[in-house]
Amino acid sequence: MLEVMRLSSEQWSEISENTLRFSFDFDFPRDKNRIAFALLVRNKETLEPMGYSTMVEFDSESVYMQHGGNFPTIRGTSLTLKTYLSMVDYLKENYKFISTRVCNKNIPMLKLAFAGGFLVTGTQLDTYGDLYLVLETRGVVQ
Repeated sequence: MLEVMRLSSEQWSEISENTLRFSFDFDFPRDKNRIAFALLVRNKETLEPMGYSTMVEFDSESVYMQHGGNFPTIRGTSLTLKTYLSMVDYLKENYKFISTRVCNKNIPMLKLAFAGGFLVTGTQLDTYGDLYLVLETRGVVQ
């Protein structure tokens, strides 16, 4: 059984460098963080972390899924989808509008976003020439 934990920006800052290094072998200094909160999904019984995502709130109804990933122990398994969907479901219960962006070449991530109910609503070209798809979905908060 999966459990979604909401971490404050301060709590995320304490673990962010190690989390990103462990999940992606990626160095991202904690002082680069600009988030409202993070979601961490773990196995409720073993407390093993499964995945995470950082969030930026635009207002009380709108949130942006910024960075995220899963951990090597679940990569390539059905737990990746379950972990992602549990975070999206949490957001849908708490926000009216949810957005994210995914590089157009990141097919596995696009499949996850589509499974979570996201639809492409636009595109963005970054300074390196990479094309990103802007995706949005709605929650149930009125």
